[in-house]
Amino acid sequence: MPKGDGLTMDSPTYQEMRAVIRSQEGRQAAVDAANADLPALAGVDPLIQAKLGLAYNQQSFGPVNAGYEVAAIMREMGYTEAGPGSCPKGCIARSGQRWKSKG
Repeated sequence: MPKGDGLTMDSPTYQEMRAVIRSQEGRQAAVDAANADLPALAGVDPLIQAKLGLAYNQQSFGPVNAGYEVAAIMREMGYTEAGPGSCPKGCIARSGQRWKSKG
């Protein structure tokens, strides 16, 4: 488990991360990853890295927090959990939840 202080939900870094995930681009990246049988987080991880740079890291629990936000939007969009999966090389997140469409 990473060691660090972590992000609070009201921190500017958390809010920026949340905005990236909830953006149209973030939602589409999550869906595209899910459709490729990858964790939805793997789709938005590069977008978060591009926006936050080094502020998105394991020490701040950034991937864990991002995973919670991604799970929320996937549920909002009607997806259900499909088990854990590994994120590809280049992602800060090491793993995440895979999702499948209810329809």
